[in-house]
Amino acid sequence: MTSRSPLIAHLEFSNVPAPEEVVKPTLAIIGAGGHGRVIADAASLSNDWHLIEFFDDNCSNKKFEGNWTLAGQMKILMDQQSTERKMVIVGIGNNGLRHDLQKQLEEKGWTIATVIHPRAIVSASSTIKPGASLMAGAIINTGTTIGAGCIINTKASIDHDCQIGASAHVSPGSTICGSVQIGDRTWIGAGSVVSNNVRIGNDTIVGAGSTVIRDLPDSVVAVGTPARIIRRRTLNSEFNSNDVKIELSN
Repeated sequence: MTSRSPLIAHLEFSNVPAPEEVVKPTLAIIGAGGHGRVIADAASLSNDWHLIEFFDDNCSNKKFEGNWTLAGQMKILMDQQSTERKMVIVGIGNNGLRHDLQKQLEEKGWTIATVIHPRAIVSASSTIKPGASLMAGAIINTGTTIGAGCIINTKASIDHDCQIGASAHVSPGSTICGSVQIGDRTWIGAGSVVSNNVRIGNDTIVGAGSTVIRDLPDSVVAVGTPARIIRRRTLNSEFNSNDVKIELSN
């Protein structure tokens, strides 16, 4: 079950059972922060789900404006048996954590959902892999593959024949030109432009508003127009505080 756009892409699912009857499933979202709630909003607009519920380890402090259910901490979901009546998506912005949690859920047999806002435009010849979330105004053009667990955020545009790696995040308003490769867990900052035929490695950060015209290797931070590498990343954690400050201030 996915939230659908007017043009239906080739959607890949993990662990999907053979359907017995048409019954709307429950969507379980891990993470009730900002990203998780944006996913819930997109899913609500699709009218594809019987119930939308959150699992969050800081659940006592969460309040929702939407008609959504707070089901408890993440461990409750992890301890449940997978069921065809419930699909799961990881609604956490941290790329590395989202990547790891989706793998754990797949190993436990859960079906991973894909959520596409009804106002996203998705080519019928693109491929959207399990766990991806495509937000309002996102554009996915022909021949492009969106990897498992990716975030294609509000008004981000991905042109033809791109390969977006697993658990990457293309932030709001970014433009990815044709035949670009973006690695696993890489973060493209808000309003950035990546020129055609560029390859960006795994675990790299491109600061907000940057213009990438040359290839970037794995595990670097690059900012500016044209983007320049300002340092290499240490991957003890997905984003340390200095990385976030660079993203917000450039």
